[in-house]
Amino acid sequence: VVLAHVVDIPTPPGFLRSLFTAIDQVQASAVPGAEARLAEVRDKLGLPQATLDVRTGRAFKALSAACAAHDAGLLVIGPHGDRTGLGRLLGSTAERAVREASVPVLITAGGEAGRPKRIVVAVDDSPGGRHALRWAADLARSLEAELIAVNVVDALLAGAVGLAGSAREREKALDELRHASEQWLQEATMGLGLPAGPLRLVVRSGHPADEVVNAAREANADVLVIGRNASTAPGIYSSVADLVIRATTKATVVVPA
Repeated sequence: VVLAHVVDIPTPPGFLRSLFTAIDQVQASAVPGAEARLAEVRDKLGLPQATLDVRTGRAFKALSAACAAHDAGLLVIGPHGDRTGLGRLLGSTAERAVREASVPVLITAGGEAGRPKRIVVAVDDSPGGRHALRWAADLARSLEAELIAVNVVDALLAGAVGLAGSAREREKALDELRHASEQWLQEATMGLGLPAGPLRLVVRSGHPADEVVNAAREANADVLVIGRNASTAPGIYSSVADLVIRATTKATVVVPA
């Protein structure tokens, strides 16, 4: 475990710069105090072997460098602010980490305790979605936790399929899409090596982000896992991941493709 902290002092506007010494000097002078506080956190957590890493500069860039330096497999970022849900992290280091990090990013909800027993993973047929499924399966296996794989049929697809038909025909089209999604999800999860009991498959219809958040809440999930693609196409979760972390209150891992 590496406990990292970044001393990130914003650059003052031009009309205030005369009141500050060089920002680099200010940051450097703050490092010893940050190291002392981080050591206190290590002791409080009971992690005497944890490595401490205090850096200066832009927080996200420094944390990315720390991940690379320590060959980290996961970056964990906690909540702050007063907004509800994980949306309180918008515009923060956490949001940039989710969008740009080369390792999975766990955004904690702030109240987790104990070993996770139930994991919900959002799955679609994109590199990010498939990688998230494999990552979540490995986590469920190591924790002996239940894994719930969720695929969402966008209701707009059913509308497009049955655009020229009646309401009944559109509902029939949605049923056919759900059935096809169920078959695909079964095939996608066959090679995970998880027994049938701890693995549950769920197909929902509606707005993807809303349904992923609802599925995690209704399942009383301890952890929500979702993939992030390198661009906005073709996988739906390349943009849905942003919407999900803004709405959910669950601890969420965003896995890059």
